[in-house]
Amino acid sequence: LPEVERVPSSVTLAGNLLWVECHICGQWATVEVGHAAARGEWTCARNAWNPGMAECLTEPEFDSRLHSFWAKTYGAEVAAELEKSQARLQLRGDRISLWYLYNMVTQLGGFATVWGNVWMVVIYREKPQWAACTSVGFRVKKVYLKYLYPYEKATFRGKKYDTALEGAKLWRGLGQLGVKGWVGADGKGFTVSTAGDPPLSSPPATAGPKRSAREANRGSTKPLKRPKT
Repeated sequence: LPEVERVPSSVTLAGNLLWVECHICGQWATVEVGHAAARGEWTCARNAWNPGMAECLTEPEFDSRLHSFWAKTYGAEVAAELEKSQARLQLRGDRISLWYLYNMVTQLGGFATVWGNVWMVVIYREKPQWAACTSVGFRVKKVYLKYLYPYEKATFRGKKYDTALEGAKLWRGLGQLGVKGWVGADGKGFTVSTAGDPPLSSPPATAGPKRSAREANRGSTKPLKRPKT
């Protein structure tokens, strides 16, 4: 993997990632410091801070692109085997969605940035089944390198956040860098604003984990977004 300049732990330990969910495709996006997700329905097209990621992509659409890439790169026979094994991917009974995994990793700058900064915990901390596995980071790394990393290298056009200065733009420290929290597809969430970014919504009486309606309906592996405590 390419080497990256790590974001100081003093930044990440004191900071929080702000995520917003697209109400059209269900993808999540990280929001850079200095930007605030507007109230109401947010879409990928509104991602002004990372325009290379401003595209909606549902899970079936992603799988179609990924499978086409496999067929073109490895041939039909190998691609068919990858598709079969993809359908069996799981950790402790929880299906591993390559769409979810790719979405999360690329929003943080790609796999080299995630691995180099030891940010894998961001990927699986909201999945108790994954986190309970021994060496979960290495297991997820193995899956990503086999199924997704060649696709990422060929197609990823978003920001890599591979310097300390760029990577720090993702981490918002309470009282330092602005807003922290999460915002679901319905525009509701929990936030704290202290440095010029407008608040996204009023804190609910009890701020807990949130699933989108799409996840509740089909049991997908989309992440739960909540403030880190």
